[in-house]
Amino acid sequence: AMAGIPHPPQDKLLQNVIDKLASFVARNGPDFEKMTMEKQCGNPKFAFLFGGEHHLYYKWKLGTEKAAQIQRQVEEQRKQIGQQKVQESIEKAPWQQSNWTQIQQDVAEPEPAAPAEEPTSLPDMSDFERVLVTAMETCKKEAIQSCKTWIFGYAQSDYHCYHVAQYLYYRAAG
Repeated sequence: AMAGIPHPPQDKLLQNVIDKLASFVARNGPDFEKMTMEKQCGNPKFAFLFGGEHHLYYKWKLGTEKAAQIQRQVEEQRKQIGQQKVQESIEKAPWQQSNWTQIQQDVAEPEPAAPAEEPTSLPDMSDFERVLVTAMETCKKEAIQSCKTWIFGYAQSDYHCYHVAQYLYYRAAG
């Protein structure tokens, strides 16, 4: 064995008993070890519990099992914290019901009047719908850029901006 690490028993069956007991004690605590000592008092196979041969190996194995148990708990806590943060982010997202209701109420405040100027022509919104659907379905940077380009290319006046905003509002509100 490496320096500082006690040699395991040559008897593989005994090593298995020690390793399993160390694992159980690490998981279930010192009361489990105490109960085992009471039940196995006088049993030569469990002499390692009472300071006999392989006691150092048992204590070393118990320490490594406890360390592994703590590591598993830390990893589980990190995983739970990560899941909790994701859940909190989801709950805070604007499309969640409680927030969404507030957003709809905010949007439902008196609508601004349409700008007074009359458009010379309104574009065919089916072009925008096609670009918008592609962006929503793919979520690709290029598709989103196409939406932005279409909006900025079309919205040349207050009336056009209002028209696009109304279209997006009714599209989102269903």
